[in-house]
Amino acid sequence: MPPRYAHYRGLMSAHDDVVIVGGGHNALTAAAHLARARKRVVVLGRQDRVGGAAVSEQPWAGVDARLSRYSYLVSLLPRTIIDDLDLRLDLRRRRYSSYTPDPADPSRGILIDNADAAATTASVIRTTGDLREAERFDAFTDRLLPLAATVFPSVTEPLRRASEMRAEVADTALWDALTTRPLGGLLRDGLGTDIARGIALTDGLIGTFSRADDPSLRQNRCFLYHVIGGGTGDWDVPVGGMGRVSAALENAARRAGAEIRVNATVSAVVPGGSPCIEARTMTDLEGSLGMTAGDIFHGPLSWPWAGDDEPFESAPSVGAWRRRTNGYCCAGRARVAAAPSAASAGTTPRWRRWSCSTDAQLCGGSGGAGG
Repeated sequence: MPPRYAHYRGLMSAHDDVVIVGGGHNALTAAAHLARARKRVVVLGRQDRVGGAAVSEQPWAGVDARLSRYSYLVSLLPRTIIDDLDLRLDLRRRRYSSYTPDPADPSRGILIDNADAAATTASVIRTTGDLREAERFDAFTDRLLPLAATVFPSVTEPLRRASEMRAEVADTALWDALTTRPLGGLLRDGLGTDIARGIALTDGLIGTFSRADDPSLRQNRCFLYHVIGGGTGDWDVPVGGMGRVSAALENAARRAGAEIRVNATVSAVVPGGSPCIEARTMTDLEGSLGMTAGDIFHGPLSWPWAGDDEPFESAPSVGAWRRRTNGYCCAGRARVAAAPSAASAGTTPRWRRWSCSTDAQLCGGSGGAGG
């Protein structure tokens, strides 16, 4: 067996409650919360350091400046998580959201200045030549704010059904446009120019390889996560880069008693009567869990609620776990879940909703749900 498929059977104690495969920021957050809930937790990370895509580098020799290498902004990290885990972070509000040159005349463009609404309006008018487009852009942005304030708190609450979330949203027309129809329709109705629509659509397309009118609604889900962050849609820059965020989460997990191992590659989770992590090929992984590797490692971004026809049990006191999105920092409480096919291995899934992240898969002990 090649070294990268090292065998991990026997390295976990029979008393371990949860094994977390992956050492990214979501894994560290899950480990910290579970350990604080008095669970015995082991984190296995493939790389020689934790953090996944949320890491910093010092690119210039002799210059003490650390920059984010991959993910670079913080928006989906709830204040409750920061406070609960006592994370020591310096997050600065990002002033300039974007600058988009006009393809017809690159000497002009639209600057989104979060600290100067007048400057933003002026750039929209200068670029589009349309005062009403500036008004439409402001109205479109303002319309999203109440939705963000309503939906974002749910990311650290037990999973709700879509109908329950809809009942809490005042603008049900906006809700329906975002959750039942492709995003392109909402953008065409709300904005009049291609450049303004393109700016808004960026929040729906980045990292999804989707399109405005994709019937799968992947772009809608990505857009929603972008505009609800912090309940305001604002994005923050961590001083010291994203590595500072991961380091704070790692410290919180270790303080709580979690064990974190690096250089520990795992390619399969094999359900069974005793805790084990055994490295196998992707083919074996698909056979063991009854799903394709694509379902697990590159699954579609899910809504932050359950469908009305989707069976699931209420989340435990530990809370509801969320996956990360598009390389930005999202951290939620830990939800431990077993794959639906785990029942065939003599275990009963505690929750039927199977959500997986590339950097935070959770596998439990003999019960299959890990406490």
